[in-house]
Amino acid sequence: MPSSEQGNQVDEIQLWFARQLREFVAGAGGPSYRQLALGIDALGASLSKSTIERILNGRTHPKPEMVEQIVRAAHAYAGRPGEPDLGVWERHYDRLQERLIVLGQGSRTIANAVADEEGRIWPRRLGSIPGAVEAFQERLDPLVDRVAGSFILTGTGGVGKTQAAAEYIRGRLAAGDLDLAIWISAGARDTIVSGMAAAATDLTGASYQDPELMAHRLRTWLAGTRHRWCVVLDDLSDISHVRGLWPLPSARGITLATTRRQDDGLRGYGRRVEVGVFRRDQAVTFLRARLPADAGSDDDLAGLAHDLGFLPLALAQVSTYMCDRELDCRTFRARWADTRRRLADLIPEPSALPDDYPVGLDAALELSVVEADKLHPAGTARTVLQILSVLDPNGVPESVLRTPAATALMPSADEDLRRDAQRDGVRNLRRLNLLDIAVDDATAETRILRVHVLHQRSTAELMSAARRYEVAQTAAQALLDCWAAPPSGSALDRMLRANAFVLYRREPEALFTPEPHEVLFRMGRSLGEAGQAAAAVEHFRQIDARVHDGTTGGTSVLAFKSRGYLAWWLAQAGRHGEAADAFESLYADQAEVLDPEDPDLMQTRQSAAVWRGHSGDLDVARQQLEQLYLERIRIQGPHHRDTISNRNHLANFRSYCGDFQGAWELHDQALRETEARVGPDHPDTLRARATAMRHRGEMGEIQRAVEAYRALAEHLQGAVPGHPSTFSARHQLHEWVARSGQLDAAVAGMERLLADRLAALGPEHPHTLDSRLLLIRWRNRSGDRERALAEADALRRDLERTLGPDSVFARAIPAALEPW
Repeated sequence: MPSSEQGNQVDEIQLWFARQLREFVAGAGGPSYRQLALGIDALGASLSKSTIERILNGRTHPKPEMVEQIVRAAHAYAGRPGEPDLGVWERHYDRLQERLIVLGQGSRTIANAVADEEGRIWPRRLGSIPGAVEAFQERLDPLVDRVAGSFILTGTGGVGKTQAAAEYIRGRLAAGDLDLAIWISAGARDTIVSGMAAAATDLTGASYQDPELMAHRLRTWLAGTRHRWCVVLDDLSDISHVRGLWPLPSARGITLATTRRQDDGLRGYGRRVEVGVFRRDQAVTFLRARLPADAGSDDDLAGLAHDLGFLPLALAQVSTYMCDRELDCRTFRARWADTRRRLADLIPEPSALPDDYPVGLDAALELSVVEADKLHPAGTARTVLQILSVLDPNGVPESVLRTPAATALMPSADEDLRRDAQRDGVRNLRRLNLLDIAVDDATAETRILRVHVLHQRSTAELMSAARRYEVAQTAAQALLDCWAAPPSGSALDRMLRANAFVLYRREPEALFTPEPHEVLFRMGRSLGEAGQAAAAVEHFRQIDARVHDGTTGGTSVLAFKSRGYLAWWLAQAGRHGEAADAFESLYADQAEVLDPEDPDLMQTRQSAAVWRGHSGDLDVARQQLEQLYLERIRIQGPHHRDTISNRNHLANFRSYCGDFQGAWELHDQALRETEARVGPDHPDTLRARATAMRHRGEMGEIQRAVEAYRALAEHLQGAVPGHPSTFSARHQLHEWVARSGQLDAAVAGMERLLADRLAALGPEHPHTLDSRLLLIRWRNRSGDRERALAEADALRRDLERTLGPDSVFARAIPAALEPW
């Protein structure tokens, strides 16, 4: 259109609007320009007479606030009550704006533009808004404002971001507080541009051949319109796709983007709103609405939801699968637990998918992994996820991935690059919402990685058998590498143990081929050291059975090792007679293949004697340890650590047999040796003195034992206050204080120690339980029987929940409550 013709039409549009405004002023009594200016002043605004004259005669394009001021001043001049109907003028102004946009594009005549405008119906819906799903669960309100702003709905695939956005629009349209909804697929820049161009054409009646220009016309229109609007950019896969296209800020508009991404670059586009999986109650409500009434109880539905990780997409597709095949919850869960079945076997066929979702659960999960794996450095995200897929979905310490074993699996030849690739792989997974990173509350340091259980299953299914073996072996070694640092009973120790048992359940054959991996022994040891000795016995019994049944490789040394662990934890579980039998049987078999002076054979012989003694044969144990001690001196020398260990056990059994003098002589010898080696004030000397003075205390010199343990405890408390050896020294001190008759002081000291052990070791650690048991005994002896009974009941309940009713500690409670 020639510029002169275009200018004439702009004049015509402004004259049309000015005519509407003049007619309103005339109907209000026809105030002059001066009277209108004074009225506007009275409203607290300012508009000159000349500006009012130009607006009313169509010689200038007014701003919305100018029109509002003239209308209010005329309304007041006429003496009309209340407020004028500004909605009429908003609609007139919108028509003016839209017609000017049409002329700015120059593609249609004014007559056509006006005709199209007047024929439109509001509210408007542009683009294909997804239909409602059955049993939808609202999760956005009040997270997303209903007034104005930009919001990024982010979450992993399948959480329902698209449906949440669609339901938000449907709710606002139904409430009548939204005039325009525009739905645009944002998977690629081309689709965003074409969607915006189509909306611009529909709204303005104009069409340019350049779709980018049309998209920018939509942004301009949205920024200037008085209509209330919402634009949804659905499934945004790349930040670069929206550069220069994001709707401009407007007091009348809301922009929602749904995306699997949570890149830092998205922060500048709007407020991030996390859309997560269902809560338990939401999942049960959702399944109850979609499944037959006889599918199961609420607990059955909750169990099904737990199996599926509470992921809305999984719940929707699985519930459809169950209905099509008439399966109840328990039947389906049995199928789900069968690892021979793949995800694709447990959801509807592509032609039967519910809710118009385009792909099955398995494909939807893989899509995010593919996108993450494309990010630089390519290939690292999937490798990291493969390791995490065989570990605990509740949390994997990030330090596991930083071990040499885990970093060696990264796709790079350079060690430094592999470490960087591992770190970047974790962050790339996070950018696609495939894992969460949190800091463990118990340590305030350990970073925890959490992956959805369905992403774990999907990733594991896509690995070849050879790759799964490689990944499982890598994960096992990584856990073992990481286990070298944390003390027993720590939060990190518990997490490593939980991860090891998940790995054991998921990939048992990989951990037994070609022979049992060392992590199997380490996880059993951790289990026992956490106070679960009975569970450790069962664990090592399983390993021993696998070693001996021919289903796994293993040398005689390995077989001896598994039997040794089993015997040890039988002893720690309080089954001393069984432990002695197990060690004696092991000794007999070792003696057939080992040299009589082999250190391992002598150690088994010592353990057999010790636990035979603890089972009641004190004299037999003392005699066997005496004989072995002399042999050790001859073979290994008097200062070998095994000889010294033998001497300590012999001293203890002399004491148990009532030979306190003989016990003291052995430990006094140890004290003199230690003092000569490291000096009188060394911690080792303090320990040796305390051990020796324990026997003097048993001979009646109780105060000497108290003083020796007090010196040791005070030194350790100042040097390493939270160390287990410090706790042990304090424990011994309080025992001797109690034996000295100072029960109140012993109780007060043990209460402080119990608080420290609870904080450092946790409630299930054997040392913590031992403190609780001793407190019960001393309260009972001091006359506070009512409190002792209450604490005994509490301890019994805790033990039944954690270790079972037959634990060593549970069997010891009655003795603690016996009259003194």
